[in-house]
Amino acid sequence: MPPGVCQVSRMSQIFDGSVGFFVALLTGLAIFLIWLATRKRLASQIVGRAEEQAQSILQEAKRAANGQRKEVALAAKEEAHEVRRQTEAQILTRHMEVAAVKKQLDEQQRSIDYAR
Repeated sequence: MPPGVCQVSRMSQIFDGSVGFFVALLTGLAIFLIWLATRKRLASQIVGRAEEQAQSILQEAKRAANGQRKEVALAAKEEAHEVRRQTEAQILTRHMEVAAVKKQLDEQQRSIDYAR
């Protein structure tokens, strides 16, 4: 073989090896970029779902707290009504007792006046 053909053949082998290396490198880079984009997309979806769940939990907690607040307010109103009813009943009883004592005093006063 002439010396020029041997050099071309050798250069062709080096070039073919380099092309193969660059193709493998570019393929690896493409796979890495696809993996990275997929990972970011999945992470974004997971974060989005987590935020939606957090909002849902927060809304449910607010509804529950509002319901409990209303229950406590209703219980307080019922208790206040019962205390007022009991107080009015006691006042009425005291008025009746005072009226009875006053009537007794009036009768005693009349009997004292009558006895004189």
